[in-house]
Amino acid sequence: MPVEARLRWVAAVAGSAALHASAIGILGAGSVHPGSGAGPLHAVALQVRLAAPQAVLPVPAPAPEPIPELDAVAAVPAAAPGRAAPETGGGILPAPVYLPTSVLTRSPRPLAEPDFGDETEGLARSGGVVLELLVSRTGTIDAIEVVESDLPESDRRRARQAFAALRFAPGELRGTPVPARMRVEVSVEAGRGAP
Repeated sequence: MPVEARLRWVAAVAGSAALHASAIGILGAGSVHPGSGAGPLHAVALQVRLAAPQAVLPVPAPAPEPIPELDAVAAVPAAAPGRAAPETGGGILPAPVYLPTSVLTRSPRPLAEPDFGDETEGLARSGGVVLELLVSRTGTIDAIEVVESDLPESDRRRARQAFAALRFAPGELRGTPVPARMRVEVSVEAGRGAP
């Protein structure tokens, strides 16, 4: 390395060291150490409070769309109705986590009875179906999966449609609405229809 380049390098390092030393001296001059007699110490407290989420205004519901199966929902993150999921630096936002009702302080509750239609009167077979519902934090159904059933496909589809049309009071965790995962069992007695 030429002598001139070495001198510039040494000057740059010395200048940097001098600037850092003066910055440390300036910052250190304003501090007060216990027992130094430089003045009273003032205790500083930091209080953090989580603000409650703002109330969500009701939005008119669009025409019902088919509810996807849970397997399809697991592969695609949820997005607001009518909007694509916003992109973040390297991809899309993760799908919401649906909490099981066992950990919630309040489980989702249907705001009305499910409507199975008039066709339930003619059922010739007794049985049941267990559905797993993914209820959003706003009370809409994000997905439904038939977990177990001994009913024909047409009756399973009717049960899915009845619950897909329902609105729910959302599940809550310590007073905050959260996405929830819940199971519902529907029993059918032949000739009597769904309960």
